Amino acid sequence: SKNRALLNLNSYVKNDEIKIIGIENTKISILKNGKKELLDPVPGGSYIWPSLSPDGKMIVAYEMSKGTFVCSADGKIISFLGRKDAPSFTKDGKWIVYMNDKDDGNNIITSDIYCTSIDGKQTVRLTNSADVIELNPVCSAKENKIAFSSLNGDIYILSYEESK
Repeated sequence: SKNRALLNLNSYVKNDEIKIIGIENTKISILKNGKKELLDPVPGGSYIWPSLSPDGKMIVAYEMSKGTFVCSADGKIISFLGRKDAPSFTKDGKWIVYMNDKDDGNNIITSDIYCTSIDGKQTVRLTNSADVIELNPVCSAKENKIAFSSLNGDIYILSYEESK
């Protein structure tokens, strides 16, 4: 975008449909009803990793001073989840998948994939590999699958099934 106007982006957005464009000037840039908006759910926030829920009603993102949060598509905070890196909604929108990485200040030394409920009250560890550092999970909006990479660039697909 240039001067808050979209360039070279065809708008095939239905009424009431929202799309994440990315980050612009540290804010979350969305396309809502064909018009670009900048969201700042945590006033004065600086954001990374925005992701829209499959139903288009919620956004999960990471604010640099507060960590991961879930908000409505209009920017109203639903919950703060703390440090949950690279968050992504599961296909049903009920869980947030993320990486739990540790570093020594220069290098990532461990990372596994976890998921947490939208309210943060339930957490499940999805990977526990001593020989693989799992990074940057992205959930499929169509299937119960999560793609993630390893530190050396290998791509993995994890299939999951929810149990009650």
